[in-house]
Amino acid sequence: MFRLSELQIARYFTSPTVISVDRDYRGWNGTLPAVTLCYYDHIDSFKANELIQDLWNVTIIDEDYFYIMDFLYAVVNATASNYAELTKFASDERFEQIDLYDMIQSINRPFEQVINTFDSDFHVHVQMVMTERGSCYAINSPMSAVLGKEPVQYEKLPPPLTCQYGKQQCYIRMDLYESTGVLDVHSPYEVSASEANIVTLHKSDEITASFKVLETVASKNLRELSVEQRNCVFNEEETSNLKIYSKSLCLARCRAIMALEMCNCVPFFYPFVEGPSCNPAGFECLLDFKWPIWALHICKCPSTCTEIEYTMQTVKKSSWGIKNNEEAATIESATSSFRWDLIPPKVRFRRDVVFSFEDLIVSFGGVLALFVGVSVMGLVQIAYVIVYNMLLDIFKLMRLFHFCFRERFHRKKQLFRSHSASHVSRAETAELPLFEYFVKMSDDESTDGLEDLQELMAIYGKNDKPKKKTARPLHKENDEDEEEQEKKTETGTGYVEVPMEKVIFGDKQAFLANLAKSVGKRRPSQYNKEQSERDDDEEQANSAKKPKPAWTDSDDEEFEVGDVKRETRHTGPLNHLRTDKSYKEYLTARFQRTTNQPKWADLEQKKEKADSDESDNSDMDEPLLKTVGFIDRKAKSKQLCPKSLYFKRVKDLNRATYSEGNVKSVQFHPTSTAAIVAGESCLATIYSVDGTKNEKLHNVRFPKFPITCGRISPCGTKAYFGSMKPFFYSYDLLEAKASQLKMPVDTSSEKFELSPCGKYIAMVGKFGAIHLLHVKSNELLHSFKQESHCRGISFTADSQRLICSGTRCNVNVLSLRQKCIEHSFIDDGCIKGLSLALSPSQRLLATGSMEGVVNVYDYESIYKSVTPQPLKRFMNLRTAIGDLQFNHTSELLAMSSSLVPSSLKLAHFPSATVYSNFPHQMDSLGYVNTIAFSPHSGYLAVGIKGKKVPLFRLKYFKNY
Repeated sequence: MFRLSELQIARYFTSPTVISVDRDYRGWNGTLPAVTLCYYDHIDSFKANELIQDLWNVTIIDEDYFYIMDFLYAVVNATASNYAELTKFASDERFEQIDLYDMIQSINRPFEQVINTFDSDFHVHVQMVMTERGSCYAINSPMSAVLGKEPVQYEKLPPPLTCQYGKQQCYIRMDLYESTGVLDVHSPYEVSASEANIVTLHKSDEITASFKVLETVASKNLRELSVEQRNCVFNEEETSNLKIYSKSLCLARCRAIMALEMCNCVPFFYPFVEGPSCNPAGFECLLDFKWPIWALHICKCPSTCTEIEYTMQTVKKSSWGIKNNEEAATIESATSSFRWDLIPPKVRFRRDVVFSFEDLIVSFGGVLALFVGVSVMGLVQIAYVIVYNMLLDIFKLMRLFHFCFRERFHRKKQLFRSHSASHVSRAETAELPLFEYFVKMSDDESTDGLEDLQELMAIYGKNDKPKKKTARPLHKENDEDEEEQEKKTETGTGYVEVPMEKVIFGDKQAFLANLAKSVGKRRPSQYNKEQSERDDDEEQANSAKKPKPAWTDSDDEEFEVGDVKRETRHTGPLNHLRTDKSYKEYLTARFQRTTNQPKWADLEQKKEKADSDESDNSDMDEPLLKTVGFIDRKAKSKQLCPKSLYFKRVKDLNRATYSEGNVKSVQFHPTSTAAIVAGESCLATIYSVDGTKNEKLHNVRFPKFPITCGRISPCGTKAYFGSMKPFFYSYDLLEAKASQLKMPVDTSSEKFELSPCGKYIAMVGKFGAIHLLHVKSNELLHSFKQESHCRGISFTADSQRLICSGTRCNVNVLSLRQKCIEHSFIDDGCIKGLSLALSPSQRLLATGSMEGVVNVYDYESIYKSVTPQPLKRFMNLRTAIGDLQFNHTSELLAMSSSLVPSSLKLAHFPSATVYSNFPHQMDSLGYVNTIAFSPHSGYLAVGIKGKKVPLFRLKYFKNY
């Protein structure tokens, strides 16, 4: 038993944590890496000349000028691993008292680079730091602020640049002018110390590096353990050596302490460590001790609990046509750039507590139950019972001693009073009231509580006297009796006699007021009486206005509720009913409470209507208005009816041929009364739209090209057709000429969308890609990337944004100007998105899902939240939503599904109701593939899997 307990204790103090793998990457936020830039040429020549002249009074014409300049170059180029050049100046006394750190700060080259990020509002922190590589500049590195001489608090550290994976393109770009250097890419919460991600940057180089992230996060329970238990330290924890902790900072401090112990000085690479700074002689001492080699073997530090490790995955390096650095130096405009970005991770590590203190207690209980048969709670209960009984016995013993002492004291006191004071006889006590007798007897016991009660009674009696005097004219006899009683009590005994009911309930007025307040009512006042009289008068007047009933039954007034309602085992007690109330009134009130009065039974409304008709008829005196009978004086509503839709099914749109096969695309011409119907039979036909004949105008055949998508340009001069092939067709409607256009990328033209301006085509590619092409040149402008395959796309009216929905729950807003994902939100309740539509008014956004749910959002509100709530959810269709279309006024939303026959619904806005009479139950539409409104919503065409294209005439809209 004890051995098992020792093992559990050892496990709790040595290894209570575990590192697990976390794969829920959809909501992660990434931190961009920090970069430490160290120039090849550290010295600013103008500042160096001024420093030499100020410190040593030497100019360029003196002999020692170049000697001192060599010393400056040896100092600024020294590193922790290579400082042998400084030992040449160890014997020169002129350099003994110089602070090398301050000297480097005064002659260092300034930071004149330009930094751009994906977030234009974020200011990237840049700071000059002293590292083991010398004087450098730290970019996006908050931990580098600790490397200075001034102490820094963790809460005041500048935050690094972060981004959300999958929704933003995370990158930082730095342009360098007339300078080159070495770049060290590391974690923002570490300092530059490793050789893992070193990038050399020369002039005219343009480098793009992508880094893979491996992050380790920690749970909140980990902070409850000590450092020895978890074997890691948080950044904000203050240790014995550092107020802000990182592993690289701890190793750097360890090396500085070793140098201080060896040569009694600290190299200028570590200004945050207190101690005398090393001069050239001190560096000579460190070289003799082989300081950096010993430091690498001795210094050990624990890791941080939260770590970010970056690994360079891909590097793209290009030059601007300059062969070497000598030629670049002759060109003043030659620059270089470095861009680093992140690859979204799918895995990260998590430190968590697997064996907490509660688990240790539970293990103790298990061991006790296994070997002894007693749990920890059983031991606690045993201890509680023992302690409780001991305290109870001690209390009883103390109470017994107190009782014995009190009895002895009272006996002595009674003996003393029997000789010194007179007792109250039975005759006297018989004449006294009960309460006064109780007060008399309380004197013998002499307790403190009764004395306090006597004081309260005296105060009560004094305050009650004025009230009695004011009431004297009304009740004279009672007042005289009360005064006599007061005189008797004051002169006879010296105590105030108060009735028991007055002590408990108070006087009569206060008792009645408190009783009414507790019941929830107020005592009737004069105002309430007047108000009740007014109400009675109004009721009588209303009853006089009401018409008399044609027949009354006298028996109805005789029945009461108590005569009809009986208490049964089903109804229970009838305490909530007034049994003396008329049963007729009870039924009338119950009926009016459940059923509203119909309009035809409202006599007052009928009377008002009759009066208004008379006033209207008074206008009919003019002869013209009497003879013309078709004039309607009441203005008709010009809004679309939200309850029922007036429509008519006319002749099918393609009734002239029925040759398109499985119809996949129906497009109305924007300016002419014509429409293009295309299908999988490799044929596109142009029909005139009139609802009666719908004659064929022209057809185009594309060999071995089953059409899956078709669009007409906004100007109406060209039509575009796509298929599963890696090319698409452009058809000139004016010249009747077709052109085959190849895709610039390896993808099909199965689904695409034209921008409202007519300049761009958005093609849906593979693996979540969306390719943006130029209409005239067929040039690939940009390729967007999202996590899932794109299923629905829609341009905004200004052609500046592209809204995409994929096979997951995310809806992305792509910015064509910034060429990135501007915003992303989660479609409420969606698991797999299929379709999307933006209203022409740019106010409503509709999304359709695999579950058959259509969500309608306020377009402006989607930018305010990642999880916006829809204005309306339509669940009238039970299968996957195949197509969504708004009409030109954004008053109608058509939604369809291709999995069930006749799955087509129309919704009205702004009432957000679905028309129940569309389509007719007798209309057999088949499996709906696509839907389209005419330019002015006069017609609605439905493309189905059969050969037909049903056409509906919407009577509310007058124009084509």
